[in-house]
Amino acid sequence: MNTSNYLVFLLKKHLNGESIVLDSETDFVKLAKLAEFHNLSAVLYCILNNAGNKEIIDKSVLNGLENDFFKCLYNFELQKEIKNDISQVLSHAKVRHIFFKGTQTAKYYPVPESRKMGDIDFLIDFDNAQSAKDALTENGYACKEYGGNVWTFAKNGILAEMHLILIEKSEINESSYCFFKNAVNVGLYDGFSGTFDNEYHLAYLIAHIAHHFKFGGAGIRHILDIASYVKNSNLNFEKVYRYLEETGLKTFSTVIFSICDEWFGTNLIIGE
Repeated sequence: MNTSNYLVFLLKKHLNGESIVLDSETDFVKLAKLAEFHNLSAVLYCILNNAGNKEIIDKSVLNGLENDFFKCLYNFELQKEIKNDISQVLSHAKVRHIFFKGTQTAKYYPVPESRKMGDIDFLIDFDNAQSAKDALTENGYACKEYGGNVWTFAKNGILAEMHLILIEKSEINESSYCFFKNAVNVGLYDGFSGTFDNEYHLAYLIAHIAHHFKFGGAGIRHILDIASYVKNSNLNFEKVYRYLEETGLKTFSTVIFSICDEWFGTNLIIGE
């Protein structure tokens, strides 16, 4: 089994809560480098550290992965604090907001803290952009970029991206743009803080991975995000496919779901 296939094999075992006995023929240096390339070092550490025969791994390899895990854990906790702070600031300013992508997918991982995130993504009403910017900057956030559809803020070394729309008009296709252009209005709100229902967010995740395929490619973690999400969230797939039909991405989604099933054993009914 080559290194890529073995990494997927280990991830499948991890996602399904199965015990793991490592192959003694594995090149763990190569495996660790591949995991790092796919932003999965912290996940791999969780897998290897709980393996029944982890003593076969060179200590320098496991120690390196352990360092990556604790960096990821530290960053996860900082991001959680910033996420909560942003929500409080925007709620006080009476700005509706919805967090999406990494902060929402991480909770479906076996170890949420192992899901590495580069930034925090949230959506607001287009017309409230300036009010949100004023509120955030007044509360210690440095505005790094503004004026387009994504405004970037930073605080305590943590980046946050404020989106005014979910999908750019030229990003994927016209259907996806039309489907997601009023996304902030379909949120489920408790005061000014909202969430997407699981089916809508999954439709967005499919659109997001389609964007990556269109503009450079997607990696193992993109598929793992989808697989962990569909496996561990309560989904109405009739609703999911209805959304995906509207985005024009239903056929594409069946390919992604088939990969999820082949790699991670999600046991989805494809294209229902």
